[in-house]
Parts: sequence; C-alpha cells; structure tokens
Amino acid sequence: MTKHTQSRFANMLAGFNRRVDKLSGSQLYLWAFGILYTYMFIMTSVVTIPHGVIVSIIVKVLALGLVGFKLFFVDKFSQREILFIVFFTLVLILSYYYSSSSDMLVVAVMCLGAKNVNFRDICRIALYIGAALLVTFLLLSLVNVIPNYVYGDRNSFGISYTTDFAAHVFYLACTYIYLRFDVLKWWDFALVIVLTAFVQFFTHTDVDVISLLILLFVMVIYRFRVSWSKHFKPVLIFLRTSWIWLLIFPGIIIGLSMKYDANNAIFTKINDLISNRLYYGSYAFTSYGVRLFGQPVLESGWGGANGYDTYHNAASQVTYFFIDSSYINMLVKFGLALSIVFLYLFLLTSYKDTKQNNFKIPLILLVIFASSIIDQHLFELAYNPFVLVIFANHRHLGSDNALRRPASQKRGVLKHARK
Repeated sequence: MTKHTQSRFANMLAGFNRRVDKLSGSQLYLWAFGILYTYMFIMTSVVTIPHGVIVSIIVKVLALGLVGFKLFFVDKFSQREILFIVFFTLVLILSYYYSSSSDMLVVAVMCLGAKNVNFRDICRIALYIGAALLVTFLLLSLVNVIPNYVYGDRNSFGISYTTDFAAHVFYLACTYIYLRFDVLKWWDFALVIVLTAFVQFFTHTDVDVISLLILLFVMVIYRFRVSWSKHFKPVLIFLRTSWIWLLIFPGIIIGLSMKYDANNAIFTKINDLISNRLYYGSYAFTSYGVRLFGQPVLESGWGGANGYDTYHNAASQVTYFFIDSSYINMLVKFGLALSIVFLYLFLLTSYKDTKQNNFKIPLILLVIFASSIIDQHLFELAYNPFVLVIFANHRHLGSDNALRRPASQKRGVLKHARK
C-alpha cells in the first residue's frame, strides 16, 4: 500500500469517525425499535402481511442492523461491560442453538442496544404505536374488514386470540401509567377502571382483569406514598421491598407446577382457578424437563386462523398444550442459564431503583411479574417494552427525596424525612 493510499484511507476513516460522532445513538435505536415494534404488533393480529417471510427478514435486518451499528460504533463500554456482553452473547447463542428459536436473540439485542437510551422515549413510542394499532384493529373487526374471532362470549377484536387482545390492553395501560406516575389525576384512575371493565365484559380474561386491578392498587400506593408512609409504616416497607416480589412470583408458579398432584384437592382447586395452568406447567416439566440451554417445545393452542378453526370444528381431536406462564415458558424453552441471567438483571434493576427511592419501575415490574405467573408475554416485545428497562437509561428521571432515610437513622428503624 502506497503512502498516498494510506493517507487517503486514513482521511476516509477520520471522516467516518466524525460522522459517527455526530450520530445520535438514541435516535438510531428509537427508529429501530419503532420499526420492529410496529411489525411485531401487527404480527399478533389476524392481518396477513404479503410476502411475510421476506418482510420479516427485511424488518429484522434493518432494525437489528441499526441497533448493531449503535452498539459497535456509537456506544462506549467499560471492560466490565464488555466481559458481561461476551458472557451474555455466549449464553444466547447456546440457547438459540439448543432451542431452535431466535425469539430471545431479537429481545437480547434490543435490550443491549437500549444502553443510554431514555426509557420514557421507548415507552412513548410503544404507547402511541400500540394504542393506534390496537384501536385500528378493533374498529376494523367491528365493521368486518378483518375477522373478530369469538370464543363463546370472548372477543379477540382483530388480534389472533382473545387473551392476546387483553394482554395488549394490560401492557399499554402499564406503559401509560408509567409515563403518568408523577402526575396522576382522577381521570388516570378512571381510565384503568374503564379498561378493566372493558376487558372483563368483552374478553373475560381473568388474568388481565386481576393484573389491571393490581395496577390500580399500586397507582393508589404511589399517588399517596409520601403522606401515607409517614403514618402507616407498612406502605414504606412495601415500597422498599417491592423488588423481592420479582423473585417470589416466579418461585410460586414454578414450585406449584413442579409439585402439582391431580389427586390433591388443594392443587386441583388452584388449578381450576387458574384455568389448568398448573396442569400444563406440570406437563411441561414432566414431558420436557429443564435443560441448561433450552430445547424445542411443541405447543398447540387456539390462537390464529388455524387455532380458531380447530377450536370450533375439531377441538376434541386435538390435544391442547400451551405454556402460559412466562417463567415456565422461559425455563423450559430457553433453558436455566438464560432464565437466571434475565431474572438477575430484572432483580438488579428493581433493587437499585428502590435503593434510590425511585419506585416507578419496581412497582410496574411487580405488576407485570404478577401477571406473568399465568401469562406468557413477559419476553415478547410486541407486548412488553419493560423488558428493555434492564439496560435503558431511566434512573436519571428522579427519585422520592421525601422518602429518603435520614443520615442519623439507626439500622432497622424506619423514620421519615419531612417533605
């Protein structure tokens, strides 16, 4: 290579670096997220995208390409972060190889790419796009432009299955309330109550009705946290230990499913209350077991056109099997290693926030983790943008100084600083 060529190459490289420095990593990521989220949301509906395989490849290559560019050329990582990314990537690749599913690869890349991106911006995009698409599908289904799959008296309103429609409502409500947490008004409470009634009346999806009620409960706690914590100590204890529930909820459903006994009256009652979730969770453990890096799992549900036809015409000829619990789904399909990594990241995020008296994310994660006991959407970006919070930038958004412990406080004694 001549000196002239070397100089020209050096100038090109310097020019490229200057252009990269001017790029906004956040804008790259938000465009990628918006594209991917829109596509994934549409894929949960009954709408058929022409040339679906080609469109899927184009969308994923474009979105993940933008995020990959941000990770390699825009973001800066410490040595510790690089070591973690290498470890995380290794676990992901092994999980992908053994499970034969790329679902978690997409989620993981979007999680890593969320570094230094304002999480509120991510939530705004999810809320605006998700709400617009959901209302559009609902209206189109009501005027018979697209099908409204009805299972008895349960409507899907243009989404592939009735519980999926209800899940969209729940996660969009969580996203809206997260953005409104610091300025909650009476109409925010009224909106959640109306959505709860709508989900109950038109879809009869108990898990999302209960989850919305839990969301309403934490809204009340957060709205009155300062005044109540001064006079009612359990409120402050609940806020500061909210991260623990992220460990308790998975433990409950995993433990009960592993110990499930159809001959035990108590287990039978619990199983009936949660629509056979214990039975299917137990079946998943006994039929597949738990492996370190996952495995392919064959499921058969009632969602989509094929599932709808089967439900109405050949339900007695098909063995229904679907793992509804997000925790059991993750554990059985993608393995123990990846499950532990994600649980650790969620716990760490929530724990750090509570230590800084920033309770918004811990409370929303508490609600979502409660729902995920018998709901499978925890790691699905089309529903849950909060999976991205484990790497996104959100702690700069403020904390509750009024709930900080005084420096003179003795260990184990709870006192309250004046507002």
